Amino acid sequence: MPPGVTHVPGLADSILNELAPLLAAEGIDLSDPKGVDIDALQAALGPAVERRNMELFTPTGAHRTQALAVLRRFTEATAAGRADEAQAVLDGVETDETEDHPAISHVIGVTLGLLDSWYADRRLRTALSSARIASRRRSVRASATDLLAAARRNTAFSSLDELTITHGGLDLFEGGATLIAASISAIAKRQRRSVTATCRELLIADPEYTSVDVVVAGTGRAAETDGTTPADDRILAEFEEWLARQPHIVAPTVEDEATAMRAIFGLARTSGADLRNPHDIETAVDLLVDMGSGEGPDSYDSMMSCLLTLDEYIHFQWEISRRPENWDHAHDIVEDALSAGNGGDRLADVIENATATDPRVRHAALMKTRVSTAVPAFLGWLSTSRAISQSGNLRLVDIEPVAALLGVRAEGVRKLPPLAHALPSGFGTDEPLPEPETLYATSMRDVAVLWAWWQALLQCDIIETTATRVRPGPASGPWTDGGEPPIEDVEALNGLFVSFLLSDRMFDDDQFGSSAAVAVLASRIVIAAAAPELGIENPSDAMSAIRRPRALQVAARLERLGLMSRDASGKLEVPAGLKAAVLRGAMIIMEIVTRSDET
Repeated sequence: MPPGVTHVPGLADSILNELAPLLAAEGIDLSDPKGVDIDALQAALGPAVERRNMELFTPTGAHRTQALAVLRRFTEATAAGRADEAQAVLDGVETDETEDHPAISHVIGVTLGLLDSWYADRRLRTALSSARIASRRRSVRASATDLLAAARRNTAFSSLDELTITHGGLDLFEGGATLIAASISAIAKRQRRSVTATCRELLIADPEYTSVDVVVAGTGRAAETDGTTPADDRILAEFEEWLARQPHIVAPTVEDEATAMRAIFGLARTSGADLRNPHDIETAVDLLVDMGSGEGPDSYDSMMSCLLTLDEYIHFQWEISRRPENWDHAHDIVEDALSAGNGGDRLADVIENATATDPRVRHAALMKTRVSTAVPAFLGWLSTSRAISQSGNLRLVDIEPVAALLGVRAEGVRKLPPLAHALPSGFGTDEPLPEPETLYATSMRDVAVLWAWWQALLQCDIIETTATRVRPGPASGPWTDGGEPPIEDVEALNGLFVSFLLSDRMFDDDQFGSSAAVAVLASRIVIAAAAPELGIENPSDAMSAIRRPRALQVAARLERLGLMSRDASGKLEVPAGLKAAVLRGAMIIMEIVTRSDET
């Protein structure tokens, strides 16, 4: 008998009783066995069982949110290498649901639905092709492997019965969670994002969670969406009583602040977070920071107000919790977010001013960069489609002509010539690392400018890939035949290119962390050139001096592509029309580093 399958006396009668009303809808009356036509019964059983499975394995409301929370916690623990914690998350799920916990069937159903949805999404196809299943148990790996095959056929949910019979309920439960974790890890790696951020996007109960109206303490605007549980209501009532006893609070009235905290609880619940748990405070902070990154001063004010309210909530937990020390790390996370928010005013103003530049000036400047001018020529070379390598990149033979469109002299080779990657000598620490006369590459990944451009084209849907070919994407039309792509598309392409170029090799295994440090240093150089009013100074430590030539090499590449220039004194600068795109690209790197430090 497969694992997870046990003999339960009377189970058949119980199932038939559950199926009775569903069969009645098909015209089969089980209360009169003599009047049942066997052929009709067999024909009706299929739809009835399918509907029963849908009811058992399709949770709604709080149970769906709880199932997503299980998958999120398992995925984040797995990605962080905390295998025991990940297993404990799954071990805590029981066969039957409770008010605060989903059933195993709920998690399985949500898992299968998500996998069908993700693997059918062409935008995720390339990323998911690299998903790798990892489990210490052979039976779980087998279950996840079969589930992966079904998901790629978009038949994961419809294969539920077959998968359960083959592998058993428990292995299907764990194998599904393992595949979810592997899939999110692959998507995060492809998109150059953290697993936490990717979980926040893909493992949410409400796809429109970012539109939830959070009250700004002091404005009296009520939240339109609640989403809290009875357990939340109890702790929120205690928090309101605690606020009433405090001599000073953030909001003008206790009611304002209690309403704001309820909205934060509801917002967190849409992402599967439970703010009664100190470990979930980070999720709420991430959601609030995302909210604060929107356009306009209201978004920023809402974020800061809610963070201050969340800070008071943690002080409340310190007083009532049996283990107040468990809330110390949560408090640090909120304080860091408040510090970052207060320190980001000037940079936000710079980006806002850059965005306020005449759109015609910005559009004209962006269209003149080599990042933009190479697109029509590349699409012409691409025609209807071209073959690509097994890794989803350009073939070696195609590296040279496509790199040339970007002004890069590169040649794809199967074997590097002697000393091909030998570092040049005779340059100072304040000079960019010189480029080789010809860059020999055994993969497109070795040509940083070409790789970054390719990634930006994919992200902007200007191109799309299948397992074997690359072809024009749905957003390619305005770039061909002398078209005029809108400023939003051109700015996105150039900004993403900047972020991908700055992050080149940033996530590779590096014993000394030098690749990530170079990315940060290069980003600082770019931000200093684009926003000299911020007064960003070069670090003077010895390691930064050693890394500076590599960072300056990245800046020199941006200069050759037209994204940076030099003033009359020879100092690096960014033209006004390009500042918004360049700054946003550089800030992506700084945000990644900040979030990595927090985790």
